[in-house]
Amino acid sequence: MHARRTSIAAALALGLFTFPVLAADLQPSELLKQAEAEQPAYLETLKTLVAVDTGTGQQQGLARVSEMLVERLEALGAEVTATPATPSAGDNIVGTLKGSGTANFLLMVHYDTVFAEGTAAKRPFRTDEKRAYGPGVADAKGGVAMILHAIKLLQAQQFDGFGTLTVLFNPDEEMGSAGSKKIIAELARKHDYVFSYEPPDKDAVTVATNGINAVMLEVKGKSSHAGSAPEEGRNAVMELAHQLVQLKDLGDPDKGTTVNWTMIKGGEKRNIIPASAAAEADMRYS
Repeated sequence: MHARRTSIAAALALGLFTFPVLAADLQPSELLKQAEAEQPAYLETLKTLVAVDTGTGQQQGLARVSEMLVERLEALGAEVTATPATPSAGDNIVGTLKGSGTANFLLMVHYDTVFAEGTAAKRPFRTDEKRAYGPGVADAKGGVAMILHAIKLLQAQQFDGFGTLTVLFNPDEEMGSAGSKKIIAELARKHDYVFSYEPPDKDAVTVATNGINAVMLEVKGKSSHAGSAPEEGRNAVMELAHQLVQLKDLGDPDKGTTVNWTMIKGGEKRNIIPASAAAEADMRYS
């Protein structure tokens, strides 16, 4: 996974423009210059985050990054709480800054990834002239670092033209946010503007995204000995395979939906006709 380095400074600068008033009436070119100067520090933060495995459910790595994020937010002057994202592993981290304005902003992104334990060591963070590479560098640790350094830039401008600036880091987005949906909804209702810092597929500000769901398929058959009496069984794995072929086009591009079968399970022993089989699909919808 990679992120374009050329867009980092622009995105940091964009973070400065999310507020209605700019401190000291600085010109956009000056703000961009300050954001560009912040890029090395941003990349160092990103390197630190990527170096820790935080796949969804990986308690140890999630705990390390959670502690790191709490410290960073506190260093920015935020009042911070970290609460377990039960039933998920990891904490929901909420940092709050108070300003002199009236509008309330929520900046949110997740810090879990899709990668297996050990991936950070196998594919450590690196950069070239245009891109940064590493597990989770874009989705979404780049967004975590973006929030931290955008706030740092705002404070460098001594800007506090907001009522409340709230940051939410959640640890379970990649598996459906089971332990953070409630707090996301509660915080969103309390704020005038909500910004998600998960990067789009291209340089853009995205105003809508896909929802996620799961499709489960279970097949029941009949077991028998595969060597002496296979004809007496009903092979659940074979039927599952047949059904998956029939259902491979459940998604409808015209409706903005996709269904991709990603996990299968069936059978207990090589010499037994399987009596059960199951599959799971990842479903997305607009």
